[in-house]
Amino acid sequence: MKKVLVGVIAGVVLVLALQVIMRWSGEKDTSSGNAGPVSSGGTTFMDALKKEVTVNIDQSPAGERLTVQYAVQAICEAAGVPYQWQKSANLGDPERRNWVAPVHMSNTPADEVIRDILAPVGLKFDVDDNGLYLHK
Repeated sequence: MKKVLVGVIAGVVLVLALQVIMRWSGEKDTSSGNAGPVSSGGTTFMDALKKEVTVNIDQSPAGERLTVQYAVQAICEAAGVPYQWQKSANLGDPERRNWVAPVHMSNTPADEVIRDILAPVGLKFDVDDNGLYLHK
């Protein structure tokens, strides 16, 4: 009887620990009805991209002309959504390296601005458990 009780308690602890790990690591949260990758604030990445943000970026971090990837990365940062550099490189090259005009936006939904930047170069975006990535 004692072994069974210990086994049940261990099972419950394991389930609770897995739930905590899933939330901490950004796994999909299906318990709240908000299925989708979850940001640190508890909202999904797609919900976070609907948030109005302000971004002013004229050039790349190296002081060079602004590219699609750096513009999108700045917008993602403002929205609190991770940008997946390597996945975007694999799926969005060479278009993601195209130059774009400086981005100055205020109180605008992040997803709208990202779509406006991507459309002229033939790219789209999506999100997964690790954040936003670009693709053709």
